[in-house]
Amino acid sequence: MTEKTRIIKTLGEPGLLLPVLLNDGLAANDRAKYYFTLLQAAATHARHPEAQVSSLRRERLASGVDDETCDQVVAASTLAATDRPAILVRDMTSTDDIAGTAAAAGVLTAAGGRTSRAAVVAR
Repeated sequence: MTEKTRIIKTLGEPGLLLPVLLNDGLAANDRAKYYFTLLQAAATHARHPEAQVSSLRRERLASGVDDETCDQVVAASTLAATDRPAILVRDMTSTDDIAGTAAAAGVLTAAGGRTSRAAVVAR
């Protein structure tokens, strides 16, 4: 896109880049949603290993993520042993998560709650 950017700047029409920038933003959003879905599915599988799992391969391909190792993340997820650092993964944090937050090496949420100021909180 560098050559295209140079030509558009020469023409003095920066508005022509808006569709490209919008598409780039939407693609980044799709990738972020895929990664959050992957984390949520892995956390669910770790809590309920007997449940049927999906590799989320279709979602990965649709979001433009090329890393095939992501297909095995859900099936390989297990609960961490107490001597290993763990990341607390929740849709939204609440005051019920205080003990988990204190024990975790980090917190990842899909949305902020009363007890978090951002979607991703790490210590």
